[in-house]
Amino acid sequence: MVDIEAVVKANSDFARAQHCGYVCVFASATAGIGLATLKRVATMVQLSIFFIVGPDTVESSRIAEGLKESGPSNSYVVVEAELSLMASVDAAVSHVTGSHSKVDIFCIAPKSAAQQGLELTPEGLDTCFAASYYGPLRMISGLLPLLNRAVHPRVLCILNGGKEKPIDEQDIGLEHKANRNMSSLVKHTTLFTSLAFGYLASHDGQKHIRFLHACPGLVQRISTRRPHSLMDFVPSRFKRFVVMSLAESGERYAFMLTSKVCRPGSWRVGSRSDIIPDNATLVRYQMEGWPSRVWILRRAFGTKCWQVDLLQHELHESGPALSPANRPPSM
Repeated sequence: MVDIEAVVKANSDFARAQHCGYVCVFASATAGIGLATLKRVATMVQLSIFFIVGPDTVESSRIAEGLKESGPSNSYVVVEAELSLMASVDAAVSHVTGSHSKVDIFCIAPKSAAQQGLELTPEGLDTCFAASYYGPLRMISGLLPLLNRAVHPRVLCILNGGKEKPIDEQDIGLEHKANRNMSSLVKHTTLFTSLAFGYLASHDGQKHIRFLHACPGLVQRISTRRPHSLMDFVPSRFKRFVVMSLAESGERYAFMLTSKVCRPGSWRVGSRSDIIPDNATLVRYQMEGWPSRVWILRRAFGTKCWQVDLLQHELHESGPALSPANRPPSM
């Protein structure tokens, strides 16, 4: 655990160093922890570009206007995208790659399964699976060439890191409706994200990237329009001891996105900025070769209209390989 005093000091020191020229992409970060993180990072860098990716351009524009007050030297670009729709994700990626040659920070805070509900997207994917796994990983894969060109790039997914549990190995894509429930969706998206990050971090071209899969724990939310969460059942007199404020959560994730608390690689991060060791479940799936398998999930959906091709990775005895389009430029 990293004390909040140390986190605040590190962030303040980083801000005083007047870092410039960052390119930051924040997706699904117009509320809650994602927004708190965006707000804090925007005060810590100067003369930088922030892409705010989300489905509601009115809300994103309002946020961008507010950020201009706390980070006036930065530029804020609103990009409309629905992260559960792969075509929309591709368009957002094209918006970024068409105007910049690098990405220093990518942060995404997918909605929980309870917020998504059990329904299919127009592309035939489960909404939660798409928004929590397919969309984020497709966006990351599309931005990899730009992340590869950054000096100290960081990828942060605020989902459920460190909570990996065994999944239904006979229906890894949860194609059968009988297997599709909240518990299964959380287990699958959690495990797949950790495995995918480990797979990406193992490739030589990405060994300078920090892939962070975080679990936020109990965080005070300010909106009353969202579904109930575990925090709602914590007695008020105990909340100040177990529930973190949005401000502290944002402070901590800004710290993870700018500090050197961990070296490049794939990591699970706890709510108190602690690095979580790989649990027995994650180790087993790693040893059994699942990091590669999660990249070819598209085969399980061959009849669907969207034909997702995340990185065109295949299983090879020689190990992972990037498709030509996503290999970093030769030095």
